[in-house]
Amino acid sequence: MKAIWKGSISFGLVNIPIKIYKATESKTLSFKTLDKEGHPIEYKRWCPICNREVDWKEIKKGFKVSKDKYVILEKEDFEKVKLRTTRTLEIEEFVDAEQIDPILIEKSYYIVPEETGVKAYSLFVEALRVANKIAIGKVVIRNKEYLVVIRAYKKRFSDVRFTLFARN
Repeated sequence: MKAIWKGSISFGLVNIPIKIYKATESKTLSFKTLDKEGHPIEYKRWCPICNREVDWKEIKKGFKVSKDKYVILEKEDFEKVKLRTTRTLEIEEFVDAEQIDPILIEKSYYIVPEETGVKAYSLFVEALRVANKIAIGKVVIRNKEYLVVIRAYKKRFSDVRFTLFARN
């Protein structure tokens, strides 16, 4: 299995190199839309005002401000607000494990230390377990910032879950 993210856990002067892997996988049926002879159906980008097909080069993104009125955003506008990727899962604080309601958790992932960080990672996980604490932090993955929790999971040092809080 391929890591979905590589970086490090960081708090204070501690920096632990890690990889993150999916802990769950959704299994759903996927169907292709076909005509009655079994040929795949294509969907076209159509402008009902101009009554024509629109090429991808002409597509813009816009935010609706009133009926039939949009603020058009250019690629440069999105670049200006792009999140800075630091390759760091930054720990903000440690809280008691009971303070986090499991219903808030959206997805789970496994954290695995890089070879150079095994000792520091082992100490980090054992400290979480002994103190019955959960680490709360932030990470940018694929240009989105997530609020995360890191908690010890099971008894082995390698079993740590990284979980994303549900987004509002």
